[in-house]
Amino acid sequence: MVSILTRYNPRVLDVSPHDSWAVEGKFHRKHAGGGTHYTLSLEGLSGADRDSLSRWASSVGGRLNIAVNGGPCSALLSINEGALRRVSSNIRDAGADLKCVLDAVEGAISRCRRKAFCLPYSGGTLRLGQKTCVMGILNVTPDSFCDGGRHYEPEKALARAFQMIEEGAGIIDVGGVS
Repeated sequence: MVSILTRYNPRVLDVSPHDSWAVEGKFHRKHAGGGTHYTLSLEGLSGADRDSLSRWASSVGGRLNIAVNGGPCSALLSINEGALRRVSSNIRDAGADLKCVLDAVEGAISRCRRKAFCLPYSGGTLRLGQKTCVMGILNVTPDSFCDGGRHYEPEKALARAFQMIEEGAGIIDVGGVS
């Protein structure tokens, strides 16, 4: 079974105290009391998915804007906190496909709300959200646009990486492809 995260790739694009899409006063007054507002992009929605999601969004005070550019983003969902609270109350009436899309939306927003989380990697675990983490950029290509190949030699690259760590870098992004 395809994961809902893979299938729809839901991403929170904007979190704000108001609906940035609501330019019509009547719409804004009707739905302004819903708390924090989220705008998400969704990919891979079928026509049936878009239709049922659009009907559902309208019924709870949200909005679905369908992309017409043919890119990977199928639609932008604009929804407020109040509508999210109503998801669980009316989701039992939703079809299986709509339930799958709404689960993906709720999951993306839940991940966006997290204050701290861990990313495992081969050398351990990177803890994010507990303190500010500085990332150093180390370009190791001979034609680097930034440093002109200054760290191309392995010894120089390692020396610079250790210097970045001493300066407080918690992450080092190695640019190794021209």
